Amino acid sequence: MLHGGGGPPTVAPFAGLLAEPRQARVITPVHPGFGGTDRPAWLTDVPTLARAYARLLDELHAPAKFAVDPAALPEVARAVMAANRAVLEVYSGPQAMVDPALREHLAKVTHPALVVWGESDQVVDAEYGRAYAAAFPGARFELLHRTGHLSQMETPEQLLTVVWDFADAHATNRPNR
Repeated sequence: MLHGGGGPPTVAPFAGLLAEPRQARVITPVHPGFGGTDRPAWLTDVPTLARAYARLLDELHAPAKFAVDPAALPEVARAVMAANRAVLEVYSGPQAMVDPALREHLAKVTHPALVVWGESDQVVDAEYGRAYAAAFPGARFELLHRTGHLSQMETPEQLLTVVWDFADAHATNRPNR
């Protein structure tokens, strides 16, 4: 489970929810440069970061009450958030988050894909989410009601149901870890 520009705290509580009931293995890497970690000089954009995560996945064989109020955080945590924003700016580069080859990359995905979008997303609308899902071969698109951009924090129970339904539908016979 990858975090966005808000850093690891935006996914950590949901990852715990996902792992608890079924003792699932949930991997939540920290993007290099976020959370006070070092960023290698060669890692300067999102496509390179995506390739690094694709290699990691190949090695691993696995594809409201949680809201964080930055004003309530200690100064150290706010400083980490500021550093996360600075790293995001490096990854984004002059083209913001634009990758002209994204559709071509997504078309090569060979694993089942689930795209979950909040119907009230104020950052990127649901039509973009549908188009994004259509770029994956055979992807499933789920629209979460009464949810914005951070469904894992806003409506974690709703997201959890969708994720488990998808995982159950694509489960293979493999030993438990």
